[in-house]
Amino acid sequence: LMLSLLEKRAMINERKYETEVVYDVSGGPGFVPGKFSFACLDGLCLISSSSMLVEESIRTIHAETNLASLAGLQKVRETEGKYVHANVYLNYNRLPDLFYPFLKESAWNLLDGLSLLSSWGELDLDIKQESMTLNGMTYANPDLPLFLGAFRDQSPVKMELHEMLPSGTSYFLHLGIGDRVKFKQEAISYLDGLGKGPEIEEETERISTLYGIDPLDDLARILADEMAWFAIEGVTKDASEEFLVIETRSRSETAEVVMRWLETYLQVHAFDIRSLRNVYQLDNQTSFNIYSLPDQFFKGTAAGRLFNKYFTVYENYLIFGPSVDALSRVIYQNVLQKTFINSPVFKEISAHLSNRSNVTLFFRPYAFMDYRKELLNEKMLAYLEKMELFFRRIPGVVVQYSTEGDLIYQSISCKYTLQIKDKALTVWESLMDTAVLIKPALVVNHNTSEKEIFVQDMANKVYLINSTGRVLWKQAVDGPILGGVHQVDFYKNGKLQYLFNTAKKIHLLDRNGNYVERYPISLRSDATNPLALFDYDKSRNYRLFVATEDRKIYLYDIEGNMITGWKFGKTESMVSSEIQHFRVGDKDYIVAVDQNRTYFLDRRGKERIRLKERVVLSPQNPLILDMNIREERPRWISTDTSGSVRAIYLNGSVSSLLSREMSPNHLFSMEDMNRDGIPEYIFVDGDELEVVKQDGKRLFSYKVKGRISERPDIYKFSASDIKIGITDRSRNRIYLINSDGSLYEGFPLKGSTRFSIGYFKGSESRFNLIVGSENNFLYNYSIE
Repeated sequence: LMLSLLEKRAMINERKYETEVVYDVSGGPGFVPGKFSFACLDGLCLISSSSMLVEESIRTIHAETNLASLAGLQKVRETEGKYVHANVYLNYNRLPDLFYPFLKESAWNLLDGLSLLSSWGELDLDIKQESMTLNGMTYANPDLPLFLGAFRDQSPVKMELHEMLPSGTSYFLHLGIGDRVKFKQEAISYLDGLGKGPEIEEETERISTLYGIDPLDDLARILADEMAWFAIEGVTKDASEEFLVIETRSRSETAEVVMRWLETYLQVHAFDIRSLRNVYQLDNQTSFNIYSLPDQFFKGTAAGRLFNKYFTVYENYLIFGPSVDALSRVIYQNVLQKTFINSPVFKEISAHLSNRSNVTLFFRPYAFMDYRKELLNEKMLAYLEKMELFFRRIPGVVVQYSTEGDLIYQSISCKYTLQIKDKALTVWESLMDTAVLIKPALVVNHNTSEKEIFVQDMANKVYLINSTGRVLWKQAVDGPILGGVHQVDFYKNGKLQYLFNTAKKIHLLDRNGNYVERYPISLRSDATNPLALFDYDKSRNYRLFVATEDRKIYLYDIEGNMITGWKFGKTESMVSSEIQHFRVGDKDYIVAVDQNRTYFLDRRGKERIRLKERVVLSPQNPLILDMNIREERPRWISTDTSGSVRAIYLNGSVSSLLSREMSPNHLFSMEDMNRDGIPEYIFVDGDELEVVKQDGKRLFSYKVKGRISERPDIYKFSASDIKIGITDRSRNRIYLINSDGSLYEGFPLKGSTRFSIGYFKGSESRFNLIVGSENNFLYNYSIE
């Protein structure tokens, strides 16, 4: 077969070597393989660019003793799979030789650990469109000091520690240790075999003599069954800046152990504990102690990676890290639940990650591209530059080992994706239980006057979140919030509560997440629109309007009582938009819009204006009061169902201001975008935002690639700086459009809801933009 494929494309020289036929192949220009040799014998086809290697392989096969006769290779060979793409055999002792040609000589020492990992391994290769998996068995000779041998007789452990690793983890090495006493013995034996035992014994003796403690014994005692070294992209630059996290059996016992380390040091050196303690203040209510380890135990020895310059105890975890800031980041991301298992990377590779193992290595190839100049030789460096896009499309590589009798099961998995997801550049990201449902509301903390965030997720849970992203509380309610949330002063004492409605109830929660007396209030019929809140005289005598399926409009006071003076009957059809209140001169107008007509009512529900002609306004768009100073004729402006702009005057007359043809689901607003004193019309329909002057001339338009799914919001950064915010939920993108129609610098950003913009304390000259996004996160962006 080989000869038939090559004879027309290359020159073939046939020769004999030790009774076997060897073919030397060379091709002309454009022949991709170049020169190579091959020979076929005993069911094998030997191919190499070096004819000497082919000859050496023939000699090995002819010899009485060869690789196939080695006991370790025989053991793993018996486990090879059938009907797979390939069987790959690993001789760990020679594994570094595979990588030497790609690295600078100065980096060769980094490969030493590979030859000490195991003896022999067999892997069955399975290739799919977006993944490659190798799995099989490995054998660690018990007579040799090998790393995997330290896990002999250790049962695989359920892996849970990765749940607290921060998002942005570029690699982690996880150890699952079922029997910590036996593992300690095996680990010491392994290090002794490498000749590293004396240096550890010497350091243990130094620490014991100086402080009367044994840190290695302490770690073995508090260890539960998991530990992991990890690095964070953008934080960890070398091995000295990696983190170690140990799951402990008891938080209190762990605190006692590490405090004893510090106390003995302080007794010897006569320092105060305050000199070693750093306080990470997350917010006014939450802080964490981070301690420096002034005598970094076992530094420069093989056991040195078990300690670092700083440490903290977080829940049941003892975490070592290179700096206070680095450990603060790990704590912060755990508080926000912005962890590895909640990241897009984990979702990509989770199917390839077994939940039980003894050793798990995860790494993101692209995260190590910054180190390529330090590690790779010139030839490999040039090749890798061309492969940067390829590595960006690999979310992660997973290598796992689990003991099975006298062998160890091993797997290597690599995922490939065509879609590259850029990281959102946020101040913080806070994880909700499910995706954010409503526009996040910026609310006021009446105790501190600082801004906080009120939001609801798809599971109908409402959250109060402070300016650092920490969830203060969450509370399940009976359904989705219709519209938004209002802050009210129920007790008229300066303390604020959160008022909103679902289809079946009106809810009022205090700032601790508890219901105010008498709430929630059950509605007599299901609500069809968001609750409208009016405070006519700014006296905190609130009025609550809700339209319901029985076509009635109910009016409540803030205590949940029906207002007996409200005499309105029924609407012709259901009201879906929020009821509005306007004051023109000394008169109040309560306005409701259904699918047939518009109702202008007084405070008692009596009709104040009856329209002189029938007009059906678009029910999803509000009426906008235009005082119309030029004509001194106040009017309400909105659009009808076809998109034409209509005006309604105090005397009930109706006029058409601008004729248009739009879909029934179009959205409409008004704002003086060019600051000429005359408001422009703002339309959204499908994928386009359009701003039109009142004479019909287009000021500007902006199209998105998907569909504008939410009502446009107007943001006034100053008297002369006005912008429009729009959302494309289908593509998880938000846009901020300048008053000249250009896209504001830095946009679009990731987001799937309407967004709120405001100031948080400490944000200085920057604004904070709060938006819900994919993967159940609430994002806080900083914008200038």
